[in-house]
Amino acid sequence: QNTSGQNTSGGGSSFDSDPDKDKIPGLGGSDYPIFTNIPQTSFACNARMAQSNMMFADPETRCQVYHVCTANQKFSFLCPRGTVFHQDTRVCQWWYTVNCPAQAQQVAHLRSFGAS
Repeated sequence: QNTSGQNTSGGGSSFDSDPDKDKIPGLGGSDYPIFTNIPQTSFACNARMAQSNMMFADPETRCQVYHVCTANQKFSFLCPRGTVFHQDTRVCQWWYTVNCPAQAQQVAHLRSFGAS
């Protein structure tokens, strides 16, 4: 079983199907990430992010992990299987309701304005 959270099949499955019988639409590891622990990623907080009082989806985990930036630390959290983090609602939602690439653009935008 792939636990990397990365799409390994190249195909993806139908939203209406549950090929792995886990009661979550789609195929775990292909349609949505299946991390069981928070992986090490290159995500780093900058000064603007720490001041924004926001939570940030981590695109390297296909948004299953999110981070809270504070003045001195980064706190990381893992969404449950089949869910990914939505920055606007600040909750983990079903994978098929969140546009992870759009979340990644929001993070990149904040980083570009707070490079300190």
